[in-house]
Amino acid sequence: MAGFSGIFMIVIVIALSVAGALTLYRIADAQKECKANTDCPAENYCGSDFKCHPFPKIEIVKFDFAIPALIVGLCIVLAAMIVKKKHEPPKSFYQ
Repeated sequence: MAGFSGIFMIVIVIALSVAGALTLYRIADAQKECKANTDCPAENYCGSDFKCHPFPKIEIVKFDFAIPALIVGLCIVLAAMIVKKKHEPPKSFYQ
């Protein structure tokens, strides 16, 4: 009979542990503001912290590469002129 009471106590402890874990899960679940984006008002989304956040504002930045392209092009032309000048045969002074 002593063995039966030990098993009975183990079952009681396991049952109370499961009940406590479920209760804690329910309490944690009840504290969530949202579970999906549909739970939040318009223009908001549900974050990973289960709270509604407004969508960030998107700024469109336009890049104009005309001036840098012009500078690079001029550098290439100047480099080509320098290389061509160095490879020309020297002109004789007495010709």
